[in-house]
Amino acid sequence: MNQHFVNQGMLYAAATILITLALYFTDAGIMMKYSSWIVYLAALYFMVLAVQNTRNDNGGYIALSEAFKQAWLVFVIGISLHSAFSYVLYNYIDSSLLDVLRETQMESLEKMAKTFKMDEETLNKAKAEIEAENPFNLKALLIALPVSYLFPGSLMAIVIAAILKKDPPVA
Repeated sequence: MNQHFVNQGMLYAAATILITLALYFTDAGIMMKYSSWIVYLAALYFMVLAVQNTRNDNGGYIALSEAFKQAWLVFVIGISLHSAFSYVLYNYIDSSLLDVLRETQMESLEKMAKTFKMDEETLNKAKAEIEAENPFNLKALLIALPVSYLFPGSLMAIVIAAILKKDPPVA
């Protein structure tokens, strides 16, 4: 059987890296705001393709477990490669992106503080944490990746699998 998850996972990674680069060269601020949405929309697209291609190879049928495996492995491959690219981009190619990221996080924090009427001490503590940390260091990446495999990765995969599964008729 053809391992569609490998092909689609690689295409997913390539597409998201190219889109991230296009956004980076256009406007780093836009990249910060929209790249995660684009990464997850692309994941959905390539996960669905892998399941559909596998189902077609199986004569139009696919079990829930096989559909889940195909979709989830696309996510794992794609997000792993995209994360490795992001690590290199933020830490070696353009470390000034970390400052843009911090500014974006500060803006979001200010909005959240106003919405939830956060006290000044808590707000200042959260700002200090944002300033002190690098969310794209190796340790953070090694913690975040397995978490993303579970959520949203496995959640997206089970929904796709449940929608696209098709059991053969019982004779």
